[in-house]
Amino acid sequence: FNWFDAFKLMNLKEILLLLLLGGLAAIICYPISGRMIDALPLGFSFYSRFVAPWIEELVKGLMVVLLFRLNRIGYKLDAVISGFAIGAGFSVVENIFYLVRFPDYGAGTWLVRGMGTAVMHGTTLAILAALAHEFAER
Repeated sequence: FNWFDAFKLMNLKEILLLLLLGGLAAIICYPISGRMIDALPLGFSFYSRFVAPWIEELVKGLMVVLLFRLNRIGYKLDAVISGFAIGAGFSVVENIFYLVRFPDYGAGTWLVRGMGTAVMHGTTLAILAALAHEFAER
């Protein structure tokens, strides 16, 4: 994160708070998804492919909207770094949930899953934040 921020507009404390905000988003999604999967007659596989991503992206997106509302995002780079940090924080907590649920999987599985979801969640939200910043400027 610090390498991308050439102007040093965000400090380490802010980035850690954004990671925690992403973790909070994952904690919020967990009971919502639990209730939704029980309420909808879709099955786990269909739910996890077609419903859960919408819920996750909505909650993470609301975190970015909150940052805009609190006037914490100024430049597009701030939006991208904030989005990636929130997505990475979400991924960490999500992987902790899975680690507790499936403790017998090997370290290789967790390395691939951890890095893959961190990049996926982080990049998705970074793009969303950059687009939101672009539309907010107009």
